[in-house]
Amino acid sequence: MNNPELRKFLRKVGVCVSSRLYPNGVIKNIGGIDTFRMSSEFTFYNLEEWGSGKNNGFHKLIELANGKSAVFDIGAHIGICALPLSRAIGKGGLCYSFEPAEANRKYLETHLKMNNVDNVIVVPSLVGDKCDDCVEFYESSSDSGMNSLCMLKNKDSTYNKIVKEQITLDSFVAKNGCIPGLIKIDVEGAEINVLRGAESVLKKYHPEIIISVHPKHLKILGHSVDELAKEICGLGYQIYNIDGSKVNGNLQSEEYYLH
Repeated sequence: MNNPELRKFLRKVGVCVSSRLYPNGVIKNIGGIDTFRMSSEFTFYNLEEWGSGKNNGFHKLIELANGKSAVFDIGAHIGICALPLSRAIGKGGLCYSFEPAEANRKYLETHLKMNNVDNVIVVPSLVGDKCDDCVEFYESSSDSGMNSLCMLKNKDSTYNKIVKEQITLDSFVAKNGCIPGLIKIDVEGAEINVLRGAESVLKKYHPEIIISVHPKHLKILGHSVDELAKEICGLGYQIYNIDGSKVNGNLQSEEYYLH
């Protein structure tokens, strides 16, 4: 189906029907990890296959989270990672989910409430290389995993330029006293910014990292995958494919394990 307007219309019809059939939400299996209750608007999302393709670091992320006392989920979307992380982290541990987009955050908070999750703290800020009260951000009026600091040519009219507050991980850790043992970074091209704003934390505590690389976004923002790789190595990290093998050649549009 190549007609985006038709897809939107059919989705709206499906959402309307499912919300009446499932007013208390639907049970969804996320990546084969576990089942969770989610808004009926996601009835037709095939989340059971989450972790394949572009999101191939998902299962590694959950594995690494086992027993951790603090996990940072940067780019939390609607909670697809936060929900499984809430059950994987250690007793008394916390997951800090950073999600600046309003529509995504609404669903994230709804899903946490639906599943009685009390060990995930939602942080409504952008994460970058400096603290700033006025950072331009392109945000969809509906849930989206493609909100970004830059506008891709193929983004539709539902994306609006909005000014957001931005923090750094160094400032967040200093203020809250939470030391991450694991960080997930999925920020649509702002990877270098996030790493630069976490230099002190990364060099001092060396948390494990799962990072999603977005070459097209990086280029629009004036960076490159080579620059990202140098930034990672400069922080004392090695770059691995999710299967544990060392990376040879340029970083691609996929996820990597940093250690």
